[in-house]
Amino acid sequence: MSNNVRTQLAKAFLVELKNRFIIFHTHFPLEIGIDKELESLFPQVPKPVIKEAIRRVVHTVTYQQNLIRYEDRLNLRGEPAGKITRREQQNAHNFLWKYQSRLPMTS
Repeated sequence: MSNNVRTQLAKAFLVELKNRFIIFHTHFPLEIGIDKELESLFPQVPKPVIKEAIRRVVHTVTYQQNLIRYEDRLNLRGEPAGKITRREQQNAHNFLWKYQSRLPMTS
């Protein structure tokens, strides 16, 4: 599957995920291994498409800010499913710092 096809399928799949699960719409921190649960719920969706859809959520500013803001990761039902570690929060700080450093300077 080409990158372009995978990207288009992931975008469409993400729309479905946002409609079905509030955590994808709000960018709350996701449970570690949530891709496995999605694979069992959506066996017709190729694994690379699921992983790309998740990547499109977790590599956003809002998601990274929420990793810093909250203590718990959530499962698909919106229930706590693990703690966010200090290291993960530090990685989120680093992501945001790198993102901000790429923005053009305004005067």
